[in-house]
Amino acid sequence: MSEKPKFDRDIELAKVNLIAEEWRGSLLLNLGTLLTALVAISAALAAAELGHQITLIGSIAGIAAAGVFLAGTGYFNNIRPYRKRIHRLDTLLSIVYDGQPIGELSDLLKEKY
Repeated sequence: MSEKPKFDRDIELAKVNLIAEEWRGSLLLNLGTLLTALVAISAALAAAELGHQITLIGSIAGIAAAGVFLAGTGYFNNIRPYRKRIHRLDTLLSIVYDGQPIGELSDLLKEKY
């Protein structure tokens, strides 16, 4: 008969910390990618405007449209799920403080929000 492992609060809190770091790193990576895309689009439109291929108004409108699109994408695909993950972290901390294990780290990282 296998013996059930003893609950260790420090290990469970370390798991919660690793999950939080992973989720925060993922958020920052995705937002950085979107910001990089906005800078690249802005540079391409500015170069086209300097080469007299489009007007200044067209360049500004393109940059604004790209900014609105990328901001919406960032909010709906990254920030909203991150807020749900923060609520999940509160739940995990409550579970740990109640003296219960939170489960396997790999399973927790696979959860979708």
